[in-house]
Amino acid sequence: MSKLSREEEDLIVKQICATVKAGPMREYALHNALLGHKVVGRREYIERVIQLQDKKTGTWGRWKFNGVQRKVEAIRLRTQRAGKPERYCTLKARKWGFSTLWLGYGVEYVTRTPNARGVIVADDTDGANALLEIGKLMKAKLPFKLPVKYENRSVLYFDEPIYSLLDIDTAKNPDPCRGGMYRFAHCTEPQIWPDPEKRAIAIENAVPDEPNTVISYEGTGSGMNWWYDFWMRAYRGESDWHALFFPWWYDKNFDYSLKLIKDQAVALLETLDDEERELLRMGLDAGQLAWRRAKIENTFRGNVELFHQEFPATPREAFIASGRPAFPSNQVLSIKSEAKDPIWKGSILIDDDRKSYRMAADPTGPLWIWEHPKPGTPYAIGVDVGHGVTGGDDSVAVVINAKTCEQVAVLLYSPRPPMRATIRPKEFGRLVGMLGMHYGNAYLMPEIEGPGVSALDALRDMSYPALGRRETYDKVGQRTTHKLGWSTNSMSRPALFNEIREHLALETDGARFHDHRLAEQMLKMYLSSNMREEAPSGEHDDYVMAWGIALMGRRYAMSSGFVASKEESIRLSLDQQHWKEFEADCIPETEAASITDGQDTDWSEEEWT
Repeated sequence: MSKLSREEEDLIVKQICATVKAGPMREYALHNALLGHKVVGRREYIERVIQLQDKKTGTWGRWKFNGVQRKVEAIRLRTQRAGKPERYCTLKARKWGFSTLWLGYGVEYVTRTPNARGVIVADDTDGANALLEIGKLMKAKLPFKLPVKYENRSVLYFDEPIYSLLDIDTAKNPDPCRGGMYRFAHCTEPQIWPDPEKRAIAIENAVPDEPNTVISYEGTGSGMNWWYDFWMRAYRGESDWHALFFPWWYDKNFDYSLKLIKDQAVALLETLDDEERELLRMGLDAGQLAWRRAKIENTFRGNVELFHQEFPATPREAFIASGRPAFPSNQVLSIKSEAKDPIWKGSILIDDDRKSYRMAADPTGPLWIWEHPKPGTPYAIGVDVGHGVTGGDDSVAVVINAKTCEQVAVLLYSPRPPMRATIRPKEFGRLVGMLGMHYGNAYLMPEIEGPGVSALDALRDMSYPALGRRETYDKVGQRTTHKLGWSTNSMSRPALFNEIREHLALETDGARFHDHRLAEQMLKMYLSSNMREEAPSGEHDDYVMAWGIALMGRRYAMSSGFVASKEESIRLSLDQQHWKEFEADCIPETEAASITDGQDTDWSEEEWT
């Protein structure tokens, strides 16, 4: 609120009018005395002085900050009071008014700060022109006519005694802000800039790294690119930038909600899908879910992925929806919705003889168990081994029921926060061997690339009785051979990910996992330009790889005869199920009885182990 009473304001106006002749200097004196920094706060100045056009009615009137804009202002005030340079990168849904907000901040800055230089860098010329026109209208509607030096097609310039300007530049300029020195810079939609890193460096070098300076970026998701890396580094605390995210549902009092009567709300809540249930757990109400349904149906013609791109609910959704997700998010979320807490957490302790072990309960332990081993039940384990160095890859072993494909346990060492647990590859191999013994000598398939070789050596040293083998073709000998462990290469990697996608698509007959950490890792992965499944920069895929290796190991276990009663244990793929039904309809019963689902093998269990 203004620190002046009505009487004080009237007295100031009379004094200035009596001492300063009419004209730009009087207007500036009134503006400075009644609306200066010491009299009116920044938000109050913008809401009282800078008018905004109502998109619904087209009329100009006083600005009222929405919930998102109030949050941004609170963060700015907190940063300023800490005496730090203001550095923000904002990931957002559409229509929150960020460009307009920062344009208002720019106008406020240059009208109340002598010798101020600010710049706004739009994504293209059309965007720059639109912001310039709005800025001119904001300036024209100020209550006092401040002295203007000249009109420029890309600059709002204020003359003596202010000597301030707000430049409107464009990222189409190969070197924006060159030759200038600014203390305020805002950049829009950097995710679609040409050569964004070069332009960002030019802009950031034009603003000194000291208190009372501002650099802000705001944009939507656009796949895994420079903008993703930049925002994620800030989000993980690896830079001095504030990473902000505002989903479409942030402000319940904004436009993104419908008013429902009680019966409508009850009916909607009885028909929620998996994604809507997840949103409900995040705090959304029935009115917001009703708006979302209507928006998807009416604006996006039922295309949920397009809605995610324009109106993300999470940072992951913002980036992945606008790229190419490696796995169908609806299928992953469906399984995640049924995830449950483990029934036991702890560690495996190897005895001094390295031939026996103990299970020690520990709520922070690396071993999570959802189902203890059952006598007579076959299990398979997939292993992805990290180097055991701080900040490196995880070491993960996933245990699944080889008949149902359900996850029953995971042993996970992560050298990064919050776990910060490192383990040498050979030691991890020994623990995995003990875990396999705990699950009845489970069929154990370790990845043998890189540090996986050490883990495999440890398993062989302890004479683990059920090491998995993969089928390979010997070009020299022109025959099929079987080698220990899983090798990830250009041919086996696509097969592993296709196996995962196949199981996800099988719904109730497919694989089931219970760990939310696996779901989050799957949801972050995307398809690169050459259609390769990748984890985003700074993220990891080790858990997904271990789970995929477990599924592939189970497949080899069945083909080797390691898993008994093959017919009962096989979960048919979509193609196999379709063909089986086709056979039942088209082939005589006596002929169909002679057809099997796969090739039998004469490999014995002893040869496989």
